Amino acid sequence: MLYTLPSGSRVLVRPIAADDKDKLARGLRQLSEESIRKRFLAAKPRFSSAELRYLTEVDGINHIALVAVLEDDPDQLVAVARCVRLPDRPATAEMAIVVGDPWQNQGLGRALATALADAALAVGIRRFAATMLGDNEAAQNALHRADRTRTLSPPSEWLDDVLNAARREVETRSPLGSLTPAELRVWHQLRTGKTIREVGEFLHVSPDTVKTHVSGIYRKFGVTSRREALAMVEGIAGPG
Repeated sequence: MLYTLPSGSRVLVRPIAADDKDKLARGLRQLSEESIRKRFLAAKPRFSSAELRYLTEVDGINHIALVAVLEDDPDQLVAVARCVRLPDRPATAEMAIVVGDPWQNQGLGRALATALADAALAVGIRRFAATMLGDNEAAQNALHRADRTRTLSPPSEWLDDVLNAARREVETRSPLGSLTPAELRVWHQLRTGKTIREVGEFLHVSPDTVKTHVSGIYRKFGVTSRREALAMVEGIAGPG
């Protein structure tokens, strides 16, 4: 799909490919600190080799990713949009879009959201979820754009809490940037004192899924308990 920006630049939107790793790594280096903060919720200086494999070697069914490149310079990555199906809710996928700074505010994010929604709907994904900062209006608008005539919609029962909590915690430069979106959602409920069962009920996932995410959080934080994790991130003692 070709998309013409108001600036006159033409970009080609296509599925991501395994040989896009260098483009993706270079694109991250070209993002401003503000764009990185809004996309990753924290500092993100580089992608690891494992991350690059995960981000580019997708199956197009459970993990869909689209890239936008300049038509006259296809090595220049302009934007990326992706969604990853949630294993416990196969009709729902985590969605994320990032547009390079020179091409922001030109409608490209909305166009990518629409294209991603079309691709998702074709493989049975009917709902998008997203974890984003409360001040990321462009991402919120793109999410609503994807919702325009479909049943795709943000999960309003928990999204506002996630946005507000993420904004507070990113400002303290916490270690949350290492967590996946699913782990972030679990973390925001753990910090309220909910039990594993209560977190699962709130997020509509099984207790075993919550336990898996909690194990991942502890491993990334280098801790063995909720109390230690809270102390690391927030500097307070929480429930053990």
